[in-house]
Amino acid sequence: MVEALTGERKQERVSYPSLVDVDALKALLDGSEGGKRERIRALLNQPEFALRDFGSTEEHRAQVLAWCEALAKEEVGAGLFPVEFGGTGDLAGFLASFEMLAYHSISLTIKFGVQYGLWGGSVYQLGTERHHRKYLPDTVSLKLAGCFAMTEIGHGSNVRGIETEAVYDVETGEFVIDSPSYSAGKIYIGNAARDGKVATVFAQLEIGEERKGVHAFVVPIRDEEGDVLPGVRIEDCGEKVGLNGVDNGMIWFDGVRVPRENLLNRFADVDEEGKWTSPIESESARFFTMLGTLVGGRMSIAGCGVNAAKTGLTIAMRYALERRQFGRAGEEEMLLLDYPTHQRRLIGGLASLYGLHFAVQELVASHAANGGKPTREVETHAAALKAYATWQSHALLQTCREACGGEGYLSKNRLGELKADVDIFTTFEGDNTVLMQLVAKGLLGELKQKFKKGEMSLIKVLQKRWASGLRQGLGRRVDFTDVQQLQVLMREREELQLLALGRRMMRSRKAGADGMDSLLDNQLDMVRVAEAHAERVVLDAFCRGLADATGENREVLGKLALVFAIERVLKDGGWFGARGVTRKGFLDARRELGILYREIRVVAGELVDAFGVPESCLAGTIGESSFRIRR
Repeated sequence: MVEALTGERKQERVSYPSLVDVDALKALLDGSEGGKRERIRALLNQPEFALRDFGSTEEHRAQVLAWCEALAKEEVGAGLFPVEFGGTGDLAGFLASFEMLAYHSISLTIKFGVQYGLWGGSVYQLGTERHHRKYLPDTVSLKLAGCFAMTEIGHGSNVRGIETEAVYDVETGEFVIDSPSYSAGKIYIGNAARDGKVATVFAQLEIGEERKGVHAFVVPIRDEEGDVLPGVRIEDCGEKVGLNGVDNGMIWFDGVRVPRENLLNRFADVDEEGKWTSPIESESARFFTMLGTLVGGRMSIAGCGVNAAKTGLTIAMRYALERRQFGRAGEEEMLLLDYPTHQRRLIGGLASLYGLHFAVQELVASHAANGGKPTREVETHAAALKAYATWQSHALLQTCREACGGEGYLSKNRLGELKADVDIFTTFEGDNTVLMQLVAKGLLGELKQKFKKGEMSLIKVLQKRWASGLRQGLGRRVDFTDVQQLQVLMREREELQLLALGRRMMRSRKAGADGMDSLLDNQLDMVRVAEAHAERVVLDAFCRGLADATGENREVLGKLALVFAIERVLKDGGWFGARGVTRKGFLDARRELGILYREIRVVAGELVDAFGVPESCLAGTIGESSFRIRR
């Protein structure tokens, strides 16, 4: 039996866990949607989904479209929509299936996401029954390929500042869609350059020279033969660093007329006479409610980033368990994974992926259980995990590439492709740095509401908690074998940093700074608070997830959770040291981390096998080797 996770340890002790139950661990990771995940694995292992090199971008795009059509025949995207509109009404199954595609081609994943999550999702979430009946059945079957035209050349994250105009013409009962400048062109629009026939276009609604804010409209861009319609100008974005199987394009509109019924009118409507109405009075509240309905995209991207990194780590870990280099004179060369430096690179990443997996799946399950209706808490967590998960995944893929040396640089071994494709995850569906500020704003809002319910003033509570935190931190002892103590540390860091941020922002406003100046003065700290929040959320979800494991599996997952937590404490050692973690404490943490690396190394192969990456997705020399764990 393995020694307990808590209690005293000696530096020289090295205990090895028994082999994990890979099937049970895989079932735990797959969760309640295991059947859907197995179905996607089976599909991706079919010959028609074989990964290959492409002679041209056009060939690549054609293949990705063919893959999407094959998935449409299998109704993989249908779960997002109700049965009465051509779907199957299985949101949880759809979300699970979608993120599984990231084991395969990321171009396929994104094109599929544009069609169902963005185009179809915007029609479903922002439109009403007339739109659902008209567009969703053909969307599910992929008879109608659509786009999601929000981002503009001059306005990316600042959606409220977009320039595209939609002017209502009372005489004809039509909206006139227009791009008043070059910078108003919609950019990076998936499906636009080649396959899309219609788009959800976000534009500033204008009625009688009065602006009503950003609204969404269904605008045809191509006819049945695929020719661009009059008044619509489309340019191909061209070759990109990655995702060249997705036909990203730029779109401008010149007086394009669409009927009044093409306004997606769930949150605002315009009658024949041009009278505008909305169930939400505040323009700001209406805008954020509209964007909030699309929160599923962020959590899906987080899951896709994690799964792409699982593919890369599986390749790198198997290579490290096969490739030998250097060693003692007269003896067989050592496996790469027997080197502590290699263990730190890959096992640290393994711990991150397990933690992120549990965190994302917990969020997705909560979102699906609520019928896809967003809440402020879900919006905040989705933004945090999207940013943190994609940053971590991209960094880990770079580590995996380096850990495979020259083999990792060969295109057939996928690591370069995966890294290039996941790169854009950090800036689309919300730029990560901007999203982290959104997270901080959400946390500050929650903090403000908590204090409103209390009897003490905010300043007094802040001062009391801040002073208390400093006192508690002086010379504190931390048992780095006890994950619960580390959870407390992570929670305390988030809480104290948030309280300090709130205090500084209040002082700034009290001194006369406006909202923008206060934001600029504290922007860096906002991102830091959001990152502390994300790491706390991941660790807590990790601990809840491993509680459902049994026997040796639970013990191994507990060790991985410790690795995740200890690495975060050491990374932010300056902050924790200022609050009392001693030099000896940090030495204990580093020593414990080395022990954990050696213990987990023995089952590292089984732990990546439990991800269940389809063998067909582990292409190239590395993936095709007959790797075996060697002890």
